[in-house]
Amino acid sequence: MEKYFTVCGIGNGGGIIVDSIYQQYAINGKELWKDSSVDLMAIGNAWDLKELSVINKVKGKVAQISFARITVFIACLGGDTMPVLLPYYIEMAKQQNSHVLVCFTLPFAIEGKESVD
Repeated sequence: MEKYFTVCGIGNGGGIIVDSIYQQYAINGKELWKDSSVDLMAIGNAWDLKELSVINKVKGKVAQISFARITVFIACLGGDTMPVLLPYYIEMAKQQNSHVLVCFTLPFAIEGKESVD
Protein backbone atom coordinates (compact mmCIF):
# COMPACT_ATOMS: atom_id res chain seq x y z
CA MET A 1 0.00 0.00 0.00
CA GLU A 2 1.31 3.45 -0.89
CA LYS A 3 2.13 5.63 2.09
CA TYR A 4 0.62 9.11 1.96
CA PHE A 5 1.97 10.51 5.21
CA THR A 6 5.36 10.08 6.90
CA VAL A 7 6.12 11.25 10.42
CA CYS A 8 9.86 11.24 10.95
CA GLY A 9 11.67 11.94 14.22
CA ILE A 10 15.20 13.29 13.78
CA GLY A 11 17.70 12.64 16.57
CA ASN A 12 17.11 11.48 20.10
CA GLY A 13 14.29 13.88 21.03
CA GLY A 14 12.45 13.56 17.72
CA GLY A 15 12.78 9.79 17.86
CA ILE A 16 11.29 9.69 21.35
CA ILE A 17 8.33 11.83 20.24
CA VAL A 18 7.61 9.61 17.23
CA ASP A 19 8.00 6.54 19.41
CA SER A 20 5.43 8.00 21.83
CA ILE A 21 3.01 8.41 18.92
CA TYR A 22 3.67 4.80 17.93
CA GLN A 23 3.25 3.56 21.52
CA GLN A 24 0.00 5.45 21.94
CA TYR A 25 -1.70 4.69 18.64
CA ALA A 26 -0.02 1.80 16.85
CA ILE A 27 0.98 -0.92 19.26
CA ASN A 28 -2.56 -2.02 20.05
CA GLY A 29 -3.40 -2.45 16.39
CA LYS A 30 -0.09 -3.33 14.72
CA GLU A 31 -1.65 -5.03 11.72
CA LEU A 32 -4.13 -2.22 11.17
CA TRP A 33 -1.34 0.36 11.44
CA LYS A 34 0.87 -1.60 9.07
CA ASP A 35 -1.89 -1.48 6.45
CA SER A 36 -2.57 2.24 6.93
CA SER A 37 -1.25 5.04 4.73
CA VAL A 38 0.88 6.46 7.56
CA ASP A 39 4.56 5.65 8.08
CA LEU A 40 6.48 6.43 11.27
CA MET A 41 10.27 6.42 11.45
CA ALA A 42 13.07 7.53 13.75
CA ILE A 43 16.36 8.72 12.27
CA GLY A 44 19.63 9.54 13.97
CA ASN A 45 22.44 8.40 16.16
CA ALA A 46 20.34 8.52 19.30
CA TRP A 47 21.73 6.66 22.27
CA ASP A 48 18.38 4.97 22.81
CA LEU A 49 17.39 4.44 19.16
CA LYS A 50 17.77 0.69 19.65
CA GLU A 51 15.29 0.87 22.55
CA LEU A 52 12.54 2.58 20.53
CA SER A 53 9.62 0.35 19.61
CA VAL A 54 8.84 2.20 16.37
CA ILE A 55 9.55 -0.24 13.53
CA ASN A 56 11.41 1.97 11.03
CA LYS A 57 14.72 3.01 12.60
CA VAL A 58 17.56 4.50 10.55
CA LYS A 59 21.04 5.11 11.93
CA GLY A 60 22.68 8.30 10.60
CA LYS A 61 22.74 9.06 6.88
CA VAL A 62 21.62 6.45 4.37
CA ALA A 63 21.62 6.44 0.59
CA GLN A 64 17.86 6.38 0.15
CA ILE A 65 14.68 6.36 2.21
CA SER A 66 11.25 6.36 0.66
CA PHE A 67 9.13 9.28 1.87
CA ALA A 68 5.37 9.66 1.42
CA ARG A 69 3.50 12.47 -0.34
CA ILE A 70 3.54 14.51 2.88
CA THR A 71 6.45 14.30 5.32
CA VAL A 72 6.47 15.80 8.82
CA PHE A 73 9.89 15.99 10.44
CA ILE A 74 9.97 16.33 14.23
CA ALA A 75 13.22 17.65 15.66
CA CYS A 76 14.37 18.99 19.02
CA LEU A 77 16.58 22.05 19.18
CA GLY A 78 19.74 21.74 21.25
CA GLY A 79 21.12 18.39 20.15
CA ASP A 80 23.96 17.54 17.76
CA THR A 81 22.11 15.16 15.43
CA MET A 82 19.37 17.44 14.13
CA PRO A 83 21.54 20.16 12.48
CA VAL A 84 23.52 17.52 10.60
CA LEU A 85 20.77 15.16 9.47
CA LEU A 86 17.69 17.36 9.04
CA PRO A 87 18.86 19.31 5.93
CA TYR A 88 20.03 16.05 4.35
CA TYR A 89 16.64 14.33 4.78
CA ILE A 90 14.61 17.42 3.85
CA GLU A 91 16.45 17.55 0.54
CA MET A 92 15.90 13.81 0.01
CA ALA A 93 12.16 14.20 0.66
CA LYS A 94 11.92 17.17 -1.72
CA GLN A 95 13.65 15.18 -4.46
CA GLN A 96 10.87 12.60 -4.04
CA ASN A 97 8.25 15.36 -4.50
CA SER A 98 7.14 15.09 -0.89
CA HIS A 99 5.57 18.15 0.73
CA VAL A 100 7.64 18.87 3.84
CA LEU A 101 6.66 20.32 7.22
CA VAL A 102 9.21 20.64 10.04
CA CYS A 103 8.16 20.86 13.70
CA PHE A 104 10.72 21.91 16.30
CA THR A 105 10.52 21.51 20.05
CA LEU A 106 12.53 23.19 22.78
CA PRO A 107 15.53 21.22 24.03
CA PHE A 108 15.03 18.55 26.63
CA ALA A 109 16.68 19.43 29.94
CA ILE A 110 19.34 16.73 29.55
CA GLU A 111 20.41 18.03 26.11
CA GLY A 112 20.89 21.54 27.48
CA LYS A 113 22.93 20.18 30.39
CA GLU A 114 25.10 18.07 28.08
CA SER A 115 25.70 21.07 25.79
CA VAL A 116 26.95 23.10 28.76
CA ASP A 117 29.21 20.26 29.90
